[in-house]
Amino acid sequence: MYTLKVEGAFEAAHRVVNYPGKCDRLHGHNWKVEAVVRGTELDELGMLVDFKAIKNALKDVLDRFDHRFLNELEPFSAGINP
Repeated sequence: MYTLKVEGAFEAAHRVVNYPGKCDRLHGHNWKVEAVVRGTELDELGMLVDFKAIKNALKDVLDRFDHRFLNELEPFSAGINP
């Protein structure tokens, strides 16, 4: 089994709606995210997946959340607390 792990981070604000305390107020966090890809076979170059492709895909996902108010984004805008 082969494993490739890519790490990324983003900063965002949110609030825990109806929380009985300070977390109901707008506040922010620094979020750390890991993307893990596993497989049993390597390609002709000896790679599971091109590291750059996974890194770019993770960046695309994290860019959607970076410096945003998470409660305004799907699925959180539908009433799910981030």
